[in-house]
Amino acid sequence: MWSHYANKHKGFCIEYDFRSLGPESAITNRLYPVLYRKNLLDVTDFMLPTDTAARFNNTIGLYASIVKSREWSYEKEWRLTFPVGVILEEQTYKVPTPKAIYMGSRIDQNPAEQVAQIEAIALSKHIAIFRALPSKRSFSLEFHDAK
Repeated sequence: MWSHYANKHKGFCIEYDFRSLGPESAITNRLYPVLYRKNLLDVTDFMLPTDTAARFNNTIGLYASIVKSREWSYEKEWRLTFPVGVILEEQTYKVPTPKAIYMGSRIDQNPAEQVAQIEAIALSKHIAIFRALPSKRSFSLEFHDAK
């Protein structure tokens, strides 16, 4: 997902262990694995007003938010999503301390002070930090300790 979500490998990714929040956490209870499908999802019948409200399902928006094309299945993505009506007002949620920071294989194309700032924050917070490098044996990335 580096090329799509991390500015073509110039960004970074933060790893969290949400299990550390426990099963009662609102965050833990709202993390869902993405479902990869062959066909588009059509929720029209579940959302349009009808003679009766029997077909309306408040969780259909949740389902729609975690569906993607099978072509993206290699991502093994999880999403944080809340069904309609669960959040009634703006609020904050506790998240765990980051477990690790992974810097993209092209992060050095950013200004040096930005990279240094990421490294300094990780060091001051005792967060493991890794740099991605292209593998010399396969079409993949390897992560090496950046400290």
